[in-house]
Amino acid sequence: MTTDVRRPARRRSTATDRPRASAQERFEHRLSARRRRTWKLLLATVLLAAASVGAWWVLWRSDLLLVEQAKVTGVEAKWEPHILAAADPRISQPLVEVDTSAMAAAVREVPVVKDVVVSRSWPHTVTIAVTPREPVLGVRQGSGRVALVDEEGVVVETVAEAPEDLPMFVTAGSAGATAQAYQAAWAVVSALPSTLADQVTQVTVSSADLVTLTLGERTIVWGGAADAELKAQVAAALLQTEAEHIDVSAPRSPATRGG
Repeated sequence: MTTDVRRPARRRSTATDRPRASAQERFEHRLSARRRRTWKLLLATVLLAAASVGAWWVLWRSDLLLVEQAKVTGVEAKWEPHILAAADPRISQPLVEVDTSAMAAAVREVPVVKDVVVSRSWPHTVTIAVTPREPVLGVRQGSGRVALVDEEGVVVETVAEAPEDLPMFVTAGSAGATAQAYQAAWAVVSALPSTLADQVTQVTVSSADLVTLTLGERTIVWGGAADAELKAQVAAALLQTEAEHIDVSAPRSPATRGG
């Protein structure tokens, strides 16, 4: 007969058997962690303040980021002096101090400027990007010179000779020499069908509501810019007659004279 003698199982140690940290040790550990966080926060604050002061000094007080030049883009070279004179950039001014909004407002007063964006091009340049006005009409003036006018009726410049590809017109009276009258003239001319436009030898603008076309020895009173398509159809039909004077300013009741 055998006897089964089993050894008692060895009891595993548990966390409760390990020595517990004293309250004093736990307090000191938390205090040490808190001190480390405080020092890290203080160091970060000091570094941020130093970076801010450094950036302020570089931008506002150092010679590293001063205006050295102003560059104009988008227009012919002949306009650059006028635009720079209007912008009046201060050389050696800190670039950060440039008032781009005020400078853009001043540049918009130059006749050739339709729109403009002024920006800082670091480290030393003010960039003036211009969208220019494009002349679409020439206005013969009493002095013999020609005013070049854009589609908004703005006189861009006055020249001795107009480009050959621009339609020319003359004004009659002070009401014909306004931006509104110029706009009406352009609206009329740009709406003419090519078969009619090719016969026009002169455009006379008396006001925004009275544009007159001369076709050699014949005259068409066009009126304002409204109903352009209907006026063109009526004028084309009446040109088939012998009439010397055709009035389509009221296209539903046109009038003719002579011929």
